[in-house]
Amino acid sequence: MFSRVFIRRYSLSSITAKIPDHKKPYYKQLLSFDTYIQQNDIQNSSYDNKKHILNMKTKPFWNAIYEIIPLYKELNLVNGLNESRVDSLIGFLRNGLRVQRHEISKMNKNIDYDSKIGDTKHLLNVNSFIKESLQMISNDILNGGNGGKFKQPVKCTSTGLTNLFKAYLDLGLINEASEFWELGKNNENLHDLFINQRVLGVVFQMLISTDFKYDEVSGIYNDIKSSGDRVHGDLQIGMIQICLVKDQLSEALKIFKELSNDVLKDETPGESSLNYLTQAHLSFIGYCNDLKTANLFFESSIKGDLPYLTPLQLNYIKKYMLNTWEISKDFNKIMEIWEKTWQYYELNNISTNSISSSLNDLYFSIFFENYSNFDTDSAMQLKLTLFKYNQIRKTIDEPFFNCLLIKSMIWENELVFKSILKSCDLYNLSKTNVFHRCCLKSSSSLNEISIDDTLVLIYNLLNSNVKSGLTYISNADWFAIRDATINSKNLTNSKIDLYFKLLKKCYPYFNNYNQLSLFKRIDCKLNNDFWLVYKNLNDIDDSDLDLPQLKYFKLNSDILEKMNN
Repeated sequence: MFSRVFIRRYSLSSITAKIPDHKKPYYKQLLSFDTYIQQNDIQNSSYDNKKHILNMKTKPFWNAIYEIIPLYKELNLVNGLNESRVDSLIGFLRNGLRVQRHEISKMNKNIDYDSKIGDTKHLLNVNSFIKESLQMISNDILNGGNGGKFKQPVKCTSTGLTNLFKAYLDLGLINEASEFWELGKNNENLHDLFINQRVLGVVFQMLISTDFKYDEVSGIYNDIKSSGDRVHGDLQIGMIQICLVKDQLSEALKIFKELSNDVLKDETPGESSLNYLTQAHLSFIGYCNDLKTANLFFESSIKGDLPYLTPLQLNYIKKYMLNTWEISKDFNKIMEIWEKTWQYYELNNISTNSISSSLNDLYFSIFFENYSNFDTDSAMQLKLTLFKYNQIRKTIDEPFFNCLLIKSMIWENELVFKSILKSCDLYNLSKTNVFHRCCLKSSSSLNEISIDDTLVLIYNLLNSNVKSGLTYISNADWFAIRDATINSKNLTNSKIDLYFKLLKKCYPYFNNYNQLSLFKRIDCKLNNDFWLVYKNLNDIDDSDLDLPQLKYFKLNSDILEKMNN
């Protein structure tokens, strides 16, 4: 048994080891760096994994994210960061991606990816900032391993590198992550780090999206297993997924059993250990090509009576739906999965607009692939979908209708289009500018839609922008207007006339001149004769077109000056 003196000394030494040496010239920078890292610890302690609730204000967290990167660059120049601090920074940035996803999911509106105001602008910008920061750290690690400009390599441990690869997965940068791994693996100074078990566990999960050789990957796994070292949970999960996508079900089940035995032999396994079982369980839902087995794991997740959490994570459910459709082409089964998933989300109070946009987009993609032509049967199935969704959620949200508007374009049916708009009013839908853009895009597939009806849709979009406080016409707005006019399926002279009258009226309210140049290029690719129209744009008679909404937008004098010269 350890003495109290030893424990006291050990505790003190472990604490003091993290305190920067005050004699170092960059002591203050290290103190600031560590203070920002503490924001990550505060965030982690305030997140409720069971309820998916973040019990804290995120402004200090985001401030720390933005402030710590300049410090990282500064400390790198003097070799001031040890492995522990680099690990902490990578973990901080990856956690930033989680917080960003959480904030997006709780927004009571669609994300407008063309917005430049408020929370939306911040959430879009922070993703790019984190991505660029992670890429910079990756390059610094490789540069250090190659004996680059730094006196000492920028180092991290397997924990930091594992989080770095997981962040790449979170961002969907599979090819970039694979290239990073190949470069590190083939560097003699970094090789051992890049083939660490935990790192390989994430790398294996990347490989399932590539054309990999099962025997080669299986050989790596078996070599590690036969070495006598305890196989890490991350590696076991990665190998389970590898086995499942290559139809090695019995081997995947064998590894799952080994993982379960390792975790559950402890009477009180920790949350991180149980999480390995959760991820393994969900892997069978998302990656198993044996649909009976996948369904067994899906149903047991819904019941939730296992010794570990089994939340229906959306990315796995979408994989399950796609797998089911590709293998069986059984639309009734797709509807059943979709319905049960929504029931689960509602029961657990985790339904959001973000989930609606993603899950319903996939559902309607499959729906309209199965019902590619409009007829009595397809109309009845669509009505059944609306009925079920409204019954489960007690209302129908905007993302649902946005997905329906876009996916139903394949029917090219004006009656269906107008019926959808009527249903939106029936359900008292709160409509954002994203909805109105979807309406315009959807109208582009219709063979017969009047100019007056198209103008109404354009008015609705501009009115929505005014209501939202926007002061310019965005790229997304104009793409939608363009789709409904000169880029529509049934192009007429009336639509061409309307488009260029709208353009003459609206271009002074674009965000910048580059925006106008962009549309000039792509419009003239549609029809080379449009060059002449653009050349004489200011001479177009638009006196019969009234756009009262424009008085609420900001006139861009720079564009006017360039167009008048």
